[in-house]
Amino acid sequence: MGKTVKVYGFPSRVTAEAAKSYLESHTGEGTIEALKMRQAKNHPRSYAIVQFTTIEKAEYVVSRSRQLYFGTSYLKVQAMDHDVIPRPKTFLHVIEGAVLHFGCQTSREKFSDLWRATDVLMKFGHGMRKLHFYLSHHGTDYKLDLRYENIWQIELHRPRGQHVKYLVFQLFGAPRIFEKDVRMSFNSYDGPLWNFYKAGSDDQWVRTTDFTQSCRIGHASSLCLEIPHDFRLLDLADSDGKFILEDGSPFSQNPSLVPIVGPPLKVDLPFEILFKVNLLVQNGCLPGPALDADFYKLVDPQRVPIVWIQLALEKLFYLKECCYEPSRWLQEQYTKHHGSQNPARSPAISLDDGLVYTHRIQITPCKVYFAGPEVNVSNRVLRHFPDDIENFIRVSFVDEELDKIHSTDVASRGSSVQDAKKRGIYNRIFSTLRDGIVIGGKKFEFLAFSASQLRENSCWMFASRYGLTADDIRKWMGDFRQIRNVAKYAARPHPNECSGSDLDGDIYFVCWDSELIPPEQIPPMDYTPQPTMQLDHDVTIEVPYILHTM
Repeated sequence: MGKTVKVYGFPSRVTAEAAKSYLESHTGEGTIEALKMRQAKNHPRSYAIVQFTTIEKAEYVVSRSRQLYFGTSYLKVQAMDHDVIPRPKTFLHVIEGAVLHFGCQTSREKFSDLWRATDVLMKFGHGMRKLHFYLSHHGTDYKLDLRYENIWQIELHRPRGQHVKYLVFQLFGAPRIFEKDVRMSFNSYDGPLWNFYKAGSDDQWVRTTDFTQSCRIGHASSLCLEIPHDFRLLDLADSDGKFILEDGSPFSQNPSLVPIVGPPLKVDLPFEILFKVNLLVQNGCLPGPALDADFYKLVDPQRVPIVWIQLALEKLFYLKECCYEPSRWLQEQYTKHHGSQNPARSPAISLDDGLVYTHRIQITPCKVYFAGPEVNVSNRVLRHFPDDIENFIRVSFVDEELDKIHSTDVASRGSSVQDAKKRGIYNRIFSTLRDGIVIGGKKFEFLAFSASQLRENSCWMFASRYGLTADDIRKWMGDFRQIRNVAKYAARPHPNECSGSDLDGDIYFVCWDSELIPPEQIPPMDYTPQPTMQLDHDVTIEVPYILHTM
């Protein structure tokens, strides 16, 4: 006998939670792995398919068949051959009632706390390669999946004289955020109303974006999990020095695309320098709260030679640790250049013809990442506007690990356009294409995309200047307003009125619609066979004489 049984006799419309609570009152809390409520055919009663955590619990319920009463209804129990979940998830560690802090580590012993969640449930197990955080915010349940690829390092702080420990995760990227699907339908058995899974079901969670005010999860470059002092974590070195949590505040100039930083009003930085500073903040090389007015003055080419600034920012990117005191570090670097006998040279490399430097932005559901300048093959538009290369930028919409984002994360299968608009990821992509991206004094607006970029969820954006806008470039590229979409305007003809072929390696479809026929037409190939050749004399057919006379 296995762990799964069928319990029949529940009144109609009994929910999974009600059936679970009743059965666990006999077997013990937490003994049910999965439960599915279903309505019996041609009968007012319903039944439950229940998978217990152990075989003993399943055998106990089977032995109580017809002895268990749900209200006035007795329940019949029978064993089943197959489990609901063949291989249930097993978690090595479960931490309950923890406090999860989102923020930035501003020094080895200080953590800038931007937002915190209380009563957090954390689960992780062997071979799963991700951490699960379960929390609630304003009455909505959320799940955060932090994959190992996005964890740079883990530190355990156990300050003396305190009754808590701090487990700090320094991140490469943000966790994936899921919102619990609360749609309750009495006509469908796929929802959480009729199903229970102890380890959770992926069907009960839908992808969403940062739900905190000012997108504070996206601001965070570190997570700090506050756990009880007596909780043991194996194979993890700890530090007993002081560790202080300080209240922090958002530092991004853009309220939704975070983190994007910028200088104070009295400091005007070139786009190239500001882009590099943002790249360092977004990759955890610089803590955002540490960028004060003194820092921006130290990267201002009007005060410091731009070559010194470029070399210092390039060196910052390859440091093994986050630079917690960037102003002091920059002053030390400039002092070395000032006393050096060899003049500093720009790290930029001259390119061959046909190659250009372009900047790229990757937008995830929670964060934004700058990249570049990168070497790219020039195209017709870039060659025509060589003086505006800095105003072109490539934008890609990717997942938190910088992988391709799937269409099911934007809208579930079978959902309508209106349902998709309710999804946070859909709105994030749409608002970015509609509103553009502001970096310093430049506002990048949607320009166009190629067929290959469309497959990669990418596009080009352009920062308009006096005398040239994105609309001007599109007009220069051509007038696309009169092009009729075949998929939109072509009627569905009868099979006798259309033809298709794969001759010559080309698969094509022909539809006779006068409005879709192009002005230049190529006559179709003639596949009529050659006529039989007529001879001017008679032909005698030789007959094998010997064979016919035998």
